[in-house]
This record gives sequence, structure tokens and C-alpha cells, in this order.
Amino acid sequence: QKYVIEKGNATFKVKLTGWNGTLAEVQVNGTEAGIIAWPPEELAITQLLADGENEISVRIVGSLKNTFGYFYEDNNKWINGPHDWNIAPENQPGMDQYHLMDYGLFNPFELWKTLE
Repeated sequence: QKYVIEKGNATFKVKLTGWNGTLAEVQVNGTEAGIIAWPPEELAITQLLADGENEISVRIVGSLKNTFGYFYEDNNKWINGPHDWNIAPENQPGMDQYHLMDYGLFNPFELWKTLE
């Protein structure tokens, strides 16, 4: 997204409010700004902003959960242990019965400005 910014004495941060993934990569004006991976789910970006037009992008990184499983039981845990692989149906169900994770940015990221 593009923003026209007058920095002045303000500080700026990118905040995520609705997303799922292992981490989010933030770029400001083509430069890697850092990652968001844990609460408070925000990243300070003031030093990378210029007065005038700026472009900010967020890329969500998924995981291998949907590639390797665990597929056969509704499971929203952060991590699966070895014992989880012992629970499987007698016959492999069709793909429409797999429990897959949704990854992505579900709400637009927010640009917060704080005046000092």
C-alpha cells in the first residue's frame, strides 16, 4: 500500500489485527523492515519512512502443516507431537475431509502514527 507521510516528530508502526502464519515480513520502500511473529504483533518502521510517498507491504509466511499434516482430526494446537501421528482413520479419507490451516492476512494491516 502507498501512503503520503509527513514524519515531523511522529513515530510510525505497522500493526496486524487479523492474520495467521508463522511470521509476517514487512517491507518499507523496498527495504526489509523486519518481522512480526508474536504479540503485540507490531513493528516500528519510522526510520525507514521518508517524507512524501512511501510503500509498505506485508507478506505472511505459512508453515508445512498443510503439506505434512496432521490432517485427520480437528487440531488447532500450535505444535503437534509424535503421539498425534498415532491417531488416524482406518481408511484414508478424501481431501474434502482433511483439516487444513488457513494462512494469510485476513484484515488489512494498520499504519499507526504516534505524536511525540
